Amino acid sequence: MDSAERIRVLVAEDNEDLRAVIEVLVSDEPDLCCVGAVSTIAAVVEAGERLAPNVVVLDIELQGESSLKSLSRIQTACRDARVLIYSGHVHPSIVRGALEAGAAGYVTKNGDVSQLLEAIRQAGSRS
Repeated sequence: MDSAERIRVLVAEDNEDLRAVIEVLVSDEPDLCCVGAVSTIAAVVEAGERLAPNVVVLDIELQGESSLKSLSRIQTACRDARVLIYSGHVHPSIVRGALEAGAAGYVTKNGDVSQLLEAIRQAGSRS
């Protein structure tokens, strides 16, 4: 698959090991392309403007900052991207709050990685 046809993914996760694992998982998929991996809200905004991802995989909290409170700023910077929240929190009110704030989807970290990859594909096919 031509790189221009692949879903461009920006990973935003402040756990260095998990960020590296997600980056490798995404890069190993023939239809996905990891265009960047960052650990702060400011870096998401900068990378989103520069790298033009189709999908942002966004940890619900980055280095103590709420990603949900910054979601509109992230969506403005990542104009054509859909944002997937990737979180260890599973409480229904948190999931609902993320979706109401404009997230395209919510994937829990305790699920199988295939769920994350499928959610990326679904979000990327609608961007």
